Amino acid sequence: QNQNQNQNQNQHQNQHQHQQNINQQSQSQHQHQHQQNQQIQLQKQAEGPRHRISPPLTSFTDSELIQRSIFIVDFETAFSVGSVHVPIEIAVVRFSADKGEISCFHSLIDPGSIPKCHLGGTLYRKDVHGIPHVKVDSASKGCSQAWTDLCGYMDYNDESMSPPPSIYGKNPSVLNACLSWLAEKAGEDCNIFGEIRPVEEIITSVHTRTFQPLDSSVIQNFFLQFINGDIRLFPCKVHQKLEAERKDELSRKGIQLSCALAKVRYLSHMCQTVMKREMIDKKRQ
Repeated sequence: QNQNQNQNQNQHQNQHQHQQNINQQSQSQHQHQHQQNQQIQLQKQAEGPRHRISPPLTSFTDSELIQRSIFIVDFETAFSVGSVHVPIEIAVVRFSADKGEISCFHSLIDPGSIPKCHLGGTLYRKDVHGIPHVKVDSASKGCSQAWTDLCGYMDYNDESMSPPPSIYGKNPSVLNACLSWLAEKAGEDCNIFGEIRPVEEIITSVHTRTFQPLDSSVIQNFFLQFINGDIRLFPCKVHQKLEAERKDELSRKGIQLSCALAKVRYLSHMCQTVMKREMIDKKRQ
């Protein structure tokens, strides 16, 4: 009986020691993994934010470029001061040379409270786009919701996807600042979209591959209607409503309200027209 008790005690001790060894090994692995994660995090912090850069359009073959989806982005701002640009409206159009406009995204953004020192700039911008700094209708969204919807539309919230999308617009420094502000307010990283590039690159890349380079004056004249604000290609419903309500006033002043959706539709239409003419129609002749 004593011998059986001793055997049971030894067996119990062995099992206990074995379990302790397993626990120590598991703890050691956990600590090692934690240290590795800390090293990776420190390395990322030392490297700073990673800006994803979309390949230039000249890097694609003709057939790839004809089918490639290109995004045109524009913002209207509640106010701007220095390098800070606070968006109140965003519009994106996706198009390709062979399909034209594929889809569009549009949203009003509630930028939150405006500091009193910037109310003058807010009133000035309101005269440009006409959007009051209140929720115009149910389409106006908070920054977090607007960012989520934008990521869903772009279908591009995974940094591992490659290559980054081709995103263009007028005055890219302002557009990138708006995108950064929106992402920051939403608690997200805007680098998943890469950098918004000058829309003029689309035209120059097409003419470069067709051996017909253009100088800057031709490019400027090409977008002259955009620069002068003479853009009335499908404004959003909000601006249609605002223009109807202020028809007499706007007519008397001889102005048109600036609409982000109308601008991106104009730019995508002009770019697609050139791409289709130079890369598809001429090859068929």
